[in-house]
Amino acid sequence: MGADRRYNAGMDNSIQETQKTSSRRWQFSIAGLLVVTTAAALLAGLAVWLIPRPRDYTCHPVTGRVVLTDGTPIQEGVIEFVSPDLSLFAISEITNGQFQLAISSDDVGCPVGEYLVVVSSAIPNPHGRYDSPETTDIVVVVKRKKNEFVIKLDPAE
Repeated sequence: MGADRRYNAGMDNSIQETQKTSSRRWQFSIAGLLVVTTAAALLAGLAVWLIPRPRDYTCHPVTGRVVLTDGTPIQEGVIEFVSPDLSLFAISEITNGQFQLAISSDDVGCPVGEYLVVVSSAIPNPHGRYDSPETTDIVVVVKRKKNEFVIKLDPAE
């Protein structure tokens, strides 16, 4: 009988060890599942910020004047606001120094963003400084409001 008790005691210990091992595996499985779930949630949240969103093309009013540095208005010409990546532009004729931009005949104004200002007119422009997005140094930012700009050109430079 003493041998049976030792054998049973050994089995009890073995069963207890198996239960402990199963319990640890279950704990590790839950912990692993929590880690994987948390990591997936963080990656999904990060992806929302990294995926490019479509640009908002809602137009906001853009008007203004084009003048020389001495305040003399440019009588006629064309003004363009061009996005730095050259993907979007708004254009207007300059009449008596005044302009009102549009991206199409239906969309008066310009979407929010930074723009390079290009001006073509009869003013002296010795270096072609204002003639293209590559050479202009005039930069404006269109905001979600009525935008009014005074564009000053220096014919001497």
